[in-house]
Order: sequence, then C-alpha cells, then structure tokens
Amino acid sequence: MLAELLIETKADTAPETTFLDRLSQAAAIVRKRYPGAQLLEADIDLERFACGWRFVFDVPAAGFRDTHSTAVLCHDGTRFQMPPQLIEEPWPSDQPIPLPIEMDVEEAEDLAMRAGYSGAVTGISLRWVLFPGIEEPHYILTIPERDVLVFVGVYTRKVSVGPLTV
Repeated sequence: MLAELLIETKADTAPETTFLDRLSQAAAIVRKRYPGAQLLEADIDLERFACGWRFVFDVPAAGFRDTHSTAVLCHDGTRFQMPPQLIEEPWPSDQPIPLPIEMDVEEAEDLAMRAGYSGAVTGISLRWVLFPGIEEPHYILTIPERDVLVFVGVYTRKVSVGPLTV
C-alpha cells in the first residue's frame, strides 16, 4: 500500500513512524511558529508534490494582517522541510480538522479494500471539504485503475466513492 511504503523508516535506525505521529509533529511545528494554526489538509501525491506528505494549516489573522494565511509543511520521508512555508492568503475549500484524530491512513485503506475498492493508490488526502452535507473529514484515496476516488469518513468510517474526474 502507498501509505505503508511512504511512512516506513529504517528499522535499524528508528522506530516506525505512523501518519498520525507525523501529523501530530507537523501540527506542533507549525503551531510553535504560528499559534492557533489549524489543520486544513494533509496529502501525498508523488506526481503533484515532490516533497512527500504535505501538511496545510490555516493561520489566523494577526498583527497587521486582516485575513487568514496558510502554512505548508512538507515531510520528505525522512524529515520535515523547515521552516514551514507561509502563503499570505487563505486556503480555499477546506474546513479545519480538529486534532487529534483517531483513524490512521492504514485503517482508511483497509476499510476501502474491505468495501471492494482495491487497487494501486496513487494519492491520499485527508480533508474536510466545505460542501453541503459533508459532516466529517475524509481520507480520499485516488485509485486510477478503478477510475474512482474512495472517501472514508474519519468519524463514521463510512466508505463511499466518486468519479476520478470532477
């Protein structure tokens, strides 16, 4: 599975780090620099992002800024790429995800497979999309050979699908 491949560390040098461990570390790093920052999304898509896992945070308006900004922190598989990049504009289309969350990416992949959606996963996003009726964050798995996006609810663990092209 893509998540297992990209989360592994060398057993000889360090214990295995889970996605949730990295997410927690990313939140601590960003919040130290930008207090009050909230997670908007975490994703990996090696075709789009060369950095590995990308963690995106909303940074509240502060000081002379009258609008929210965005902080992006990448993890290349061995370490975080410091410092977090600050983008002086808000990130569109996502609602903040309260941390911590309990479901790890491996469980989302397992639930998708048990629901009949197996295949090579080429991208994973953790997002709470701003859209009517969306009541929770989702892991969104890209499975091109099935031509679907598989959505796994973080709280309900409900699996649903949508077309790969929107």
